[in-house]
Amino acid sequence: MAKISTVYLNRDYISGSVYADALLDFLQKEIYPVLKTSREELKADFVGRYVWAKSGFQFAEKYWFKDAGCKKETMSLMEMVQRNFERFISKHSIKVNQLKIVRDRKSVLIESIQELKTPADFAAVVHSQGKEIKVAALKDEGSLSKPEPMHVGKAFMLSNYLPEGKMFIRSQGMVNFSVTALPYYNGYRDVFGL
Repeated sequence: MAKISTVYLNRDYISGSVYADALLDFLQKEIYPVLKTSREELKADFVGRYVWAKSGFQFAEKYWFKDAGCKKETMSLMEMVQRNFERFISKHSIKVNQLKIVRDRKSVLIESIQELKTPADFAAVVHSQGKEIKVAALKDEGSLSKPEPMHVGKAFMLSNYLPEGKMFIRSQGMVNFSVTALPYYNGYRDVFGL
């Protein structure tokens, strides 16, 4: 298993948006075969919540969350993301039946939030009429970008996950997050061909 840790980019020296693909390609072709690595793990944070999702990383199975003040059982990472996404679209007056997943120029209408199961599913969600949501992306520790319109999935994945007011979700690590954003998440991807 390989654990990808602390990859920060200085935009003064790196241009373009294919850095993640180049890094992963190098690891898979040059490093993993030598080390006989079969699985990659990482914590997707900041813009990486969206970038790593598009690179095929899945939600780690073993992490759990709770809604603040909720005495119910814990929920998995995927269940928490589904719940937060539902609240996110509600906050922006969007209904589930107005959404679709677009991949490889094919689109499929969404009938239920439970259809969204992977980070890539959430990253591919768009409004069927092209509506975008203006959000300030969380760039790094407490730093937000200038607000800009984004498609629904991207806006959800990049929006500020710091808790607002008395409502929050709590991770098993006792960290509080917003109830309407995708927090940083632990992800994995199996390495094929080894």
